[in-house]
Amino acid sequence: MVDGKTLMDKLYILPKQFKLHMLRKEYVRAKYCYDTAVSVAVFLELDTTQMQELFGERGERGVTIRNGLFPEESVQKAYFECIRMNKARENSKYAGIPKGFL
Repeated sequence: MVDGKTLMDKLYILPKQFKLHMLRKEYVRAKYCYDTAVSVAVFLELDTTQMQELFGERGERGVTIRNGLFPEESVQKAYFECIRMNKARENSKYAGIPKGFL
């Protein structure tokens, strides 16, 4: 069984992996690290300070007060490159249910 400290340690490894994948231009893997961190952070119901540490802080009107461990510009680049390469499900069209599936 994984304890809370181990989960947090694994969560805080993801930004380092993200940056490494971005340097190698492995955008799909970088996006996966970010998406995993978001999902885990929401599931664990991290407090506001931990969320801001990981993902940054915004003020009124969306002004960035400080970047988190996942720099927003890099996250946007990873998403853009994944969409450009057609490797992101956020940009995929609904295919429907194939005939004979049900």
